[in-house]
Amino acid sequence: MKVRAIYPIPRNSLVLLLVTVLLALLPHVGRLPVWLPIVICLVVGWRVQVFRERVSFPGKVVRLVAVLISFGGVFAYYGTVLGAEAGVALLILAYSYKLLEMYKERDAFLVVILSYFVVATNYLFDTSLFSTLYTLFVVVVVTASLVGMNQSREGSSPFRALRVALVLSAQSVPLMIILFIFVPRIAPVWNLNVQGGQAQTGLSDSISPGDISSLSRSAELAFTVEFKGGKPEHKDLYWRGVTYSDFDGRTWRRGLRESFNNGVGVLSRDLVRRGEELRYRVIMEPTYRRWLFTLPFASLKLSGVKQVDSLVYVRDEAVSTLFSYDVVSHLEYSYQPGGLPERERVRLTSLPVTDPRTTDRANELWAAARGDVSVYANAILKWFNREPFVYTLNPPELRGDINDAFLFDSRQGFCAHYAGAFVFLMRSVGIPARVVGGYQGGDFHEAGYLVVRQYHAHAWAEIWIESKGWVRVDPTAAVAPERVMSGPEGATTDDSFSLNSPLSPLLFRNIPFVRDIRSKIEYVNYLWSKWVVGYSNKTQMEFLSRWIDGVTPQKMVFILLVCLGLVMLLLAIYILVERGRARVDPIDALYLSFCLKLERQGLVREGGEGVWTFCARACLAFPQLEGELKAITSLYDAIRYGDLSQENKENNRSDDATLSNLKIELRQAVKTLKFVR
Repeated sequence: MKVRAIYPIPRNSLVLLLVTVLLALLPHVGRLPVWLPIVICLVVGWRVQVFRERVSFPGKVVRLVAVLISFGGVFAYYGTVLGAEAGVALLILAYSYKLLEMYKERDAFLVVILSYFVVATNYLFDTSLFSTLYTLFVVVVVTASLVGMNQSREGSSPFRALRVALVLSAQSVPLMIILFIFVPRIAPVWNLNVQGGQAQTGLSDSISPGDISSLSRSAELAFTVEFKGGKPEHKDLYWRGVTYSDFDGRTWRRGLRESFNNGVGVLSRDLVRRGEELRYRVIMEPTYRRWLFTLPFASLKLSGVKQVDSLVYVRDEAVSTLFSYDVVSHLEYSYQPGGLPERERVRLTSLPVTDPRTTDRANELWAAARGDVSVYANAILKWFNREPFVYTLNPPELRGDINDAFLFDSRQGFCAHYAGAFVFLMRSVGIPARVVGGYQGGDFHEAGYLVVRQYHAHAWAEIWIESKGWVRVDPTAAVAPERVMSGPEGATTDDSFSLNSPLSPLLFRNIPFVRDIRSKIEYVNYLWSKWVVGYSNKTQMEFLSRWIDGVTPQKMVFILLVCLGLVMLLLAIYILVERGRARVDPIDALYLSFCLKLERQGLVREGGEGVWTFCARACLAFPQLEGELKAITSLYDAIRYGDLSQENKENNRSDDATLSNLKIELRQAVKTLKFVR
């Protein structure tokens, strides 16, 4: 029977390799299926037992069954084996299972090289400063593992490998900075959808308030805003993102039949701007959607971005990376005051035959308003304000006709409930209306920029009034005006905003120390997002223009080559100087310190004199220390020149353990050697 030869990886190298594997996988644990981290722990434990010779490697059948079951588990969990999340899960499985077939030295090297790829996949999900620092730390450990695999058995040391890895990483930093600054920024040719499906305070293509019993209050960053000049009031911060104009009885959906304004924006005859213009820059986090967020009315000139007839800006491609854009807005404007196209009027007044009680109530209020749209809208808002309606993020699920159930039974809901019901009431009497989704408000940082988080997501209504055009109406403000004036935390009359958020930053907002630290961390992350993650082609040109007159590709290539050449020259000089220095092995250094002690007592070792010859002379000079002198010489001889394999077999000890113990004994013996005059 043929026995497979197994690469005897040193213990220190194996420990460093397993630590590398665990550190590379740690950032992914929270996004993997629950069973997958358990499988990883079992695989690592099995590999440790193989090294200890307690178990053998699994056979081909066992490995095949494990792979098939795991593949099926990933497919069952994600519903596919394509995409970023499922693909990373499969990569991690293959990466982990490779530990169970690490027979040869090249298998161990393959695991180390794969570690770099696994670490890099973290950037598919998180590009924050903390994640980057952690990734760099893991890269150093992976490099140390690679160095350790190339160390001799006698010289194998995790700390020595880490030191070499740190030096190599430090040498690469200048090259990394130069390449980052000067290499042209090219947009990705493909995008990945890595968003989750949990209902949360964010935006999607549709809203179904009747089907959602609770929302996740996510504190994740949505976007930041730099205002150039004056800042608007909190009540004017309505960040328009998407309009919902199609209703099927339960769900409001984005208007797929909206047309683009010829790619050049709204026609001047349909728009009247008033007031001063507001200039600002938005730095938007990945949403994997195509729409952008702006204050109305917005003018945005950007390649690949168009405006639809509901004043929403849409990209040709989804926002899959950090994206920044400059906007000019007029908060006071009139849009389509002269009239609506008949096709638009029909589309924006259509309703399914549902909610009879709501329809009857709409007819009653409309009759009382005597055909005045403004009076009718105010009557609905007064109804919301005076009746016991409640703003909550934990509303009950609605059965049957959702507007009837909400307006006459539960009377508990969040912004989507009130906006949807208001638009239904307006359309019931033939008034064009639509739901608008986006974000409302934000938190001004002490550094001057605005922070908009996912829990600032909001929905409001727009109605069309003759001679006035489209008018914004926020029904939520009639129930909870604090939502518009100060933000979502003060709007709820219960504890639903902080519920299920034990680590929410809002829970510590009244602790000055925690608040200040959080503020500083947010500012550092903001600078990181702005200057590193958001270092786009536009930002690169703006930055280089400060130092170079007339930035051209030819100048960039020339400067890049010059900088790279200088750095490579300096590194070459450093390496040559370091190689020219005499390096002393730690074991030799111990023996030399032993010789130095004897030299101080008048006994000098001759050039080329053997260790045992020198020991014999030392024993004659210091007969009272004969035992200590022979012990030190014997330990040094065993470490440097001796064959430990036979000794290990007799004492049933591993090479690494024996070598480590001998080094400790030699260090202790030299340290305790003393001469008595």
